[in-house]
Amino acid sequence: MSGFTRSVAYYWALTGIFGAFHLVLTFIPFSVLGMGGGFLTWGMVSAAIVGFLLGPFYGTIAVLVGSIIGTGIFNLGGFLGPIVPILAPTAGAFAAGALRTNRLRELFVLFLVAIIGYIISPIGITAFTFIWLHLITFFIVVILLVPKLMNKLIEGVTIEKDRNLRLMPFAILLFSFIALMTDHIVGNTATVYYLFYFGAFDAPTLAAMWLPITFVYPLERLVATIALAVIVIAASEAIVQTGLELPISPWDSRESLELTPEEVENG
Repeated sequence: MSGFTRSVAYYWALTGIFGAFHLVLTFIPFSVLGMGGGFLTWGMVSAAIVGFLLGPFYGTIAVLVGSIIGTGIFNLGGFLGPIVPILAPTAGAFAAGALRTNRLRELFVLFLVAIIGYIISPIGITAFTFIWLHLITFFIVVILLVPKLMNKLIEGVTIEKDRNLRLMPFAILLFSFIALMTDHIVGNTATVYYLFYFGAFDAPTLAAMWLPITFVYPLERLVATIALAVIVIAASEAIVQTGLELPISPWDSRESLELTPEEVENG
């Protein structure tokens, strides 16, 4: 079994399994908060879970595939179309994986692009206050670019027996919040452009949809953050106890993904 867990097939098998897991959870409503009385699903939580466990490469692909299937076949996006319901959870998965594997620069770029995209959007000025919590989150990401600080937090989220148990709750809670806020800023930025250019919504109408929930969505994100953190902590503990090996990414693998002839022969 040890040989199989070091193979590419093992990591892709996990990708398929967790992609299906994400697909199923996208059907379960999480909250009725949203523009125009819309609702969110547990997919935003499962995306971050998958990203955290499988890393920024395999986790992102798993969520991307699950989201494409859910959106393309079952039209989970509804009036949001085929793009937004794919981009948002995929971004959340990447953020969670990037945080666990200390690839913060990539996350910084993603978050910055999403914020700039929102600011220059048709409602970027009139509904600027909407992104107040995203700006705070971005400031936190900037602070985490300090290597010593980030390396310390990584000690609490590594899925190893020697992890820092004192730091673990705080680190996972913080990373969960950042991942969910990444999902949110990417999703909202994409939604603005989609509704404006393809949904025939004018800027005043869009601003009127966004501004009323400026201080409402933080409650939804807080609840989701707590739920996500609890699940990740429980999953991490179970994985440590069972000794299950999780992938990081092809470029960060601890060992070669190619099996030796002896390992192939022994299975």
